[in-house]
Amino acid sequence: VMDSGDSAHAMSGPPAPVIGIGDIRSSASLAPAISLGSLGTILGNPAISPLAAQTSSATQAADGSLPYLLSGVSVTIAGRAAPLLSVSPSQVSFYIPSNIGTGVIEFLVTSQDGHVSQGTAYIAPAVAVPAIFTANGNGNGAGLVLNATTYEQGIFDVSVPTNLGADKRTRLMVMATGISSGAVNSNTTNDLRVGSSTILNLAESVTVQARTRDGRTFSLPVEYAGLAGSFPGLEQVNVVLIPELQGAGSVELT
Repeated sequence: VMDSGDSAHAMSGPPAPVIGIGDIRSSASLAPAISLGSLGTILGNPAISPLAAQTSSATQAADGSLPYLLSGVSVTIAGRAAPLLSVSPSQVSFYIPSNIGTGVIEFLVTSQDGHVSQGTAYIAPAVAVPAIFTANGNGNGAGLVLNATTYEQGIFDVSVPTNLGADKRTRLMVMATGISSGAVNSNTTNDLRVGSSTILNLAESVTVQARTRDGRTFSLPVEYAGLAGSFPGLEQVNVVLIPELQGAGSVELT
């Protein structure tokens, strides 16, 4: 015979697990649009189901690869494990593998302390979803753009007198993601050869427009578009500034 205390104990059991809802975005623009081979960020609600117990950033291995487990956190997207860049209670950044399924896919964030967050996203097949990184990291404001020669940020002149050679035009390096998956390498003559390796230059498939505050729009020559070093999903677009932009002030890049 059970007394009332035994009965209450038998019926209580462990609490049901809480599964949080995640929202997947581009790591660069934080727009809700992603593509294969790009960098993505999952936003979660730490008050309901923290994505991670602590904030941590990944370190690349000697071969350039990223870990699949970081501070006890893992991500699967379309049923495949994803390499991780950073984790925190409210967001997880990762590389979206180029060989996963497209269409409506499911993603899961799982931590070793038992928290799970899930959600869905749409990935269009073989379509690039380019996004420019911003200087403040929140998808708004000034883009992460550097002088391609000096690597300086800030105010740019359309020419650099200290450039070697007769061509003094300024080259800018625009940091981006989401380009390579949908761009076609139709001109192999501009690919870069580094030792025995070939780096694809997708400049012929990328256009860049600069819009001034007074409404004028200019196309900028693109000299390089593709991977930026060995970091998975991180890309750059190198453009040449034209004389018409001298003194234009803040310019919107597309």
